[in-house]
Formats: sequence, structure tokens, C-alpha cells
Amino acid sequence: MPGRVLLHCTSDTRLTDVMWNTYIKRHLLLALGGLSMAIGIVGIFLPLLPTTPFMLLALWAFSKSSQRFHDYLWNHPRFGATARNWQQHRVVPRSAKISALLVIATSSLLLLFVLDVPRWAAISAVSFMSLSLIWLLTRPEKPAAGARGVIAPKPTRD
Repeated sequence: MPGRVLLHCTSDTRLTDVMWNTYIKRHLLLALGGLSMAIGIVGIFLPLLPTTPFMLLALWAFSKSSQRFHDYLWNHPRFGATARNWQQHRVVPRSAKISALLVIATSSLLLLFVLDVPRWAAISAVSFMSLSLIWLLTRPEKPAAGARGVIAPKPTRD
């Protein structure tokens, strides 16, 4: 017996645990990808909300759940070059680093001095954001000399 039967539709159609878990995982990843893509699109218009990290998260989620959405984002005229450069060379553009720095600095100041949150929660959040920022800032901005497959991002009007 391949697994416990969760749903029995007919005598010869069964949905097993494995099938059910795959179904749930796929749809959760689709939702994560869609939400990340939506936040990334909002980030285009809001200067303090970074676009690139959310698009990269969406690309990862779609790579695990939907080839069609993954291909759309991978070949997108605005986001595709950044996504491909990250995937192939692990580079983060300077503009994305600056956006992340501004968002984290603003969030940290709000958490520590404006919002009424427990001090331990604010310090924990600021510490986590700071470690994330350190990691991000240590990523290269350009591929190594002689790297193949470098795609230059299209210039944007800001």
C-alpha cells in the first residue's frame, strides 16, 4: 500500500499522502511566488521597498512550482537580466543594495525609536536585518572578469 488514503473518489481513484503533500506544496509555492512578485511590483513605485529580493524569491518559488511563471519572470524585460545574473553569477546590482540599505535603516529606526514594540523584539529584528544586510553587501556587484553569459540589465528611468 503506497500510503494512507486521504480521499477516496471512486473505487480506482485515490489521493495518497504523497500526492496530497505535493499538491499543497505546489500551491503554497505558487502563492509565495505570486505574493513576492506583487510586492516586487509595488517596490517599483515605492522607493523604500526593494524590488530585486522579492523578484528573486518569486523566481525561486516559481522554479519549484510553475515552469510557465518561472519562464515568464526569467525572460521578463525588466526583471529577467537581474534574475539571470543572480542565478548564473551570484551578483547583486548596486541599486538593489542601496534600496535594501535604505529599507533596513528606516525599518530599524522605526522599530527602535518610533514604534511601541518590546525592546527584545526590536533588537532581535534589527540584528537579523543587520546580518542580512551584511550578507547582501558582501555579494559582488559585477560578474568576475571573463565570466560567460553576463546579461546587462536594461536601463530604467527613475
